[in-house]
Amino acid sequence: MSDGAEIYVQDIVRNARGETLVIGTPNRRTDSVKVGEVFTLRYEISSEDARQGIPNPVRLNLKEISLRITKIEANRQGLETLELDGRSGAAGGLHLSGTGLEEVTPGCLLHT
Repeated sequence: MSDGAEIYVQDIVRNARGETLVIGTPNRRTDSVKVGEVFTLRYEISSEDARQGIPNPVRLNLKEISLRITKIEANRQGLETLELDGRSGAAGGLHLSGTGLEEVTPGCLLHT
C-alpha cells in the first residue's frame, strides 16, 4: 500500500446550504490533504489496535472508492481552505465528489 495520507472520519453532516460534509482530521501529524486529491480506499481498524497505537494495523472492511476533494471548509462558518494539515490537529469539512460516498461512515479512515 502506498504512503498516502489518511483521514479519520469523525462525522457526516449537512451544512446550512444542505451540502454533505465529511468531517475529518488527518490521522497522523505528518498527513495533509489538498483540494483536488482523491481518496481511493475506505477502511476501519479495530478499536484495540487504535488504543494500542499499532503502527500498521490490519485494515478491516476495506472498500475501493474514488472521491475527489472539491472543497475544504475550515470551520462551521464555511471559511474555505486549500489544505487540511495534520500538524494543526484541526478537523475540516470535506466536500467530496465521485463514487463511494455511501461507504463513508463515522469512525472509518479514508486513504489517498
